[in-house]
Amino acid sequence: MLPAYWLLVLFVLAGPVYAVLHAVSLVVPFYLVLLTIGLGTLFGLLRRSERPQFELEEIFTLLTVLLSVASAIVGFALAPLPIQIVVTIALIALWERYPANSRCG
Repeated sequence: MLPAYWLLVLFVLAGPVYAVLHAVSLVVPFYLVLLTIGLGTLFGLLRRSERPQFELEEIFTLLTVLLSVASAIVGFALAPLPIQIVVTIALIALWERYPANSRCG
């Protein structure tokens, strides 16, 4: 359980973080923010999985996977068609570079 002062710190930081995200959303499209968060988090998680101490059973890892996949899907769905085509081509190109013997299934 978090001490009370940590809860106070979170509440104090929530306002500036919201203000920054709102200001960024006025300049940068929201789908781009979601795609960046989702794909960046998945990339970081895949980089982390190269280390031997990686355990998928950790609740934080599972939540990170779920939130990043959901963020990437929603960002992809909100993106305009040309962006969707570019992302699809990039994913196919990355899939071809990924070694076949390390794929699941």
